[in-house]
Amino acid sequence: MTVIRALSLTDIKKRRHPGTRTWPFPLPPGGAGPSLEPYLVHPSRRRRPVGGPPPRRKDAPAMSDRQDTVDALLPEHRPDRPIATAGQDTLGRDSFVRRLARAMVRDGRASGVVVGLTGPWGSGKSSILNLLAEELKAAAQRDGRPAPVVVRFDPWLVSGRDDVISQFFAELLATIKEVGTKAGRNGDALLDLANKLFGYAKELGPVFDLALPGYGKAAAAGFKAGERLTQRDVSLSKQKRELTEMLGGVAVPIVVLVDELDRVEDAEVRAVAQLVRAVADFPGISYLLAYDRSRVVEALGGKDKERGAAYLEKIVQLEVRIPVTLAREGQDLFLSEFERLAEVAALPQGWRQDARFVRMLGVMQTQLLTTPRDVRRVCGCYAVLRSMTVDEVDWIDLLGYATLQTKAPEVIERISLRPDLVTNDPPPDATVNFDWGRFFGKEGQPTSDDRLKALDVTSDGPIAHLLEILFPALRKVNLAPWEARVPPDGVRFYRALMTALRLDLVPGGVTRKEIVTILEADRNTMAERLKTLQTEGRLIIFYDRLCSIFPEVSAHDPEALLIALGRLPQRVFAHEPNQAILLSVWFERYATFIARQSGSAASTIANALQGLITAGQYDAAAAFLLPEAQGRGFYPGPQRRARWCMPEEVVRELTTDLSGRVAEALRDGPIDAVLTSPFPLMLAVTSGNWTSEAHASLSRRVENDEAVLLSMTLIFYSCGTIDEEGLNRYLDPAAFRRGLDGLTPQSAGWSGRAAVAARAQAMIALSA
Repeated sequence: MTVIRALSLTDIKKRRHPGTRTWPFPLPPGGAGPSLEPYLVHPSRRRRPVGGPPPRRKDAPAMSDRQDTVDALLPEHRPDRPIATAGQDTLGRDSFVRRLARAMVRDGRASGVVVGLTGPWGSGKSSILNLLAEELKAAAQRDGRPAPVVVRFDPWLVSGRDDVISQFFAELLATIKEVGTKAGRNGDALLDLANKLFGYAKELGPVFDLALPGYGKAAAAGFKAGERLTQRDVSLSKQKRELTEMLGGVAVPIVVLVDELDRVEDAEVRAVAQLVRAVADFPGISYLLAYDRSRVVEALGGKDKERGAAYLEKIVQLEVRIPVTLAREGQDLFLSEFERLAEVAALPQGWRQDARFVRMLGVMQTQLLTTPRDVRRVCGCYAVLRSMTVDEVDWIDLLGYATLQTKAPEVIERISLRPDLVTNDPPPDATVNFDWGRFFGKEGQPTSDDRLKALDVTSDGPIAHLLEILFPALRKVNLAPWEARVPPDGVRFYRALMTALRLDLVPGGVTRKEIVTILEADRNTMAERLKTLQTEGRLIIFYDRLCSIFPEVSAHDPEALLIALGRLPQRVFAHEPNQAILLSVWFERYATFIARQSGSAASTIANALQGLITAGQYDAAAAFLLPEAQGRGFYPGPQRRARWCMPEEVVRELTTDLSGRVAEALRDGPIDAVLTSPFPLMLAVTSGNWTSEAHASLSRRVENDEAVLLSMTLIFYSCGTIDEEGLNRYLDPAAFRRGLDGLTPQSAGWSGRAAVAARAQAMIALSA
């Protein structure tokens, strides 16, 4: 079993940016299939990449410039902004709020009760306070009574104990005065009450400056009276009695709503508690404090929780827990929020019925989105991510990714450092190392438990359940009846995952829009655009993107596209021989996709292959025919699972034609005009068309012709390796080695980086 060490926080801090990883092979999404897998090198023998991915071209536009962006701004999602009115209430809290309002105000008078509204962060306490303030005023209007004075105080917006005390009274006095100026016959009583409270506040709190909202120069004269009151030698208890009498004469209930008490520092929690105790027993004033009980108990009692709980009981007369959100209510809330994104986020028709969406929603709703704030945070995160990655990342996977980003950002950090833990396909531009002489084994692959452990995720927890939906590599059993299709832009694939992590294309990335433009072009335009991609070094990534979105996007002229793609290997071989081999690999994959699309597609493939063979473009055609012939079991040797992409007689005919042409062309023609990969040779050997005469002829040429030796070295060793036994199928290894030994510093063409590396690889392989 492969053991993987979990990434520590130190690792994460040291390696903030995702880099290119080492891969055993550069295969398209879905793996090699039965086709080229036998020739892939074992991970223990692969070369490590040198450097990172190619830098973005200076003139290459960012992803948002390469695609159609969402025209309209996504709906504003502020996860910490509570609902403000009953019309926004999707959880049906109206009856609870009405009962709470009746407890605060009875028969038009404040009950004087201190209520604690408890619940964890994000459970909707602030929303309840907003609805309560609205209901108190609505109830007064229904009963024909004076509107209450509703004082809102949020200690989180104030810093420091002294500021909390001063701001508390500032809000209280300012609100009473504001209502008093509009309260008709009750206005004078409220203004007198404000002045009296001003004096009482001066006695209670430290010296502070009451620069109150609403108390400008026009109010200065009114507060002179308050100053004179405080100058008298009046005891605090006497002032309290006077205030009690004054409150009894005010026919307007006063309700103080204190929000987010659990977010402030311990000293500030205690300051608010002291304030409430000091004024809580006044008749005509009711209080509602919203808080997370465990946090406030901790702040009041320090390490002694029992002491903190006892202190809280002396302040709060009645604790009411916010109503528990049922699973159905939570789902309705999420769908209500998510519905707002449907049109502007370009969600597909019937998105509610998608089996993958239903499955993901079930995991999210029952285990992860436990509060209304969770719902709004995830929807807000999704709105931003979707606007930045539209058409590049599957919409359902992006929702799961947004949930991870919101609820488990540390897991996203670890994935960014080790994307190989969750993806099975390698980066399309990763270093490659094929083994042309033997079959590839997958021993040593980590288990799903190994991968989860490396991500520091509990295997039976809710985060693991969400990860299993997003990443099949983390599933214990890769059976997902709810997954009718593999999402081509799913984050299980390296490209889509990197797009989500970067919120941008990978360097040299190709957008869906670029793919569509090429597929819809005529033959000449198509060839020009492919040539541009070649110049920019983006052909491999183009293939990766092309295969990922097939068959969602199909070519206008698939035969012309295949011929254009099949010509690319010879076009790039002289400059990048390893790229030429990869282009043949990707051609085989894409042609297989087309061939499996429908029965009539096989004739399109056959025509394209025949066109390439006739034009002397053998590599891509051979890459497709080799596994097809082996799958059919036409020739001696290991038989692979039959793909049945082509009719049997067509495969035989094309294989015989191509193999014969290759054997003939290699007798005395330039190698690089015939081969850019081992695939044509492998097909010739497999089909029995590589005779002893052809074997001897190529052996003589590699020993005596440095140009031929260079081509064969690049073909076999620039993108892989082959041992002496494997090489002997095509030519004499001893002759090959003598050719290498005879090279001098003056040998033409051997000073390039690819040639030097391939020569070194060949010497190692043949001396083992």
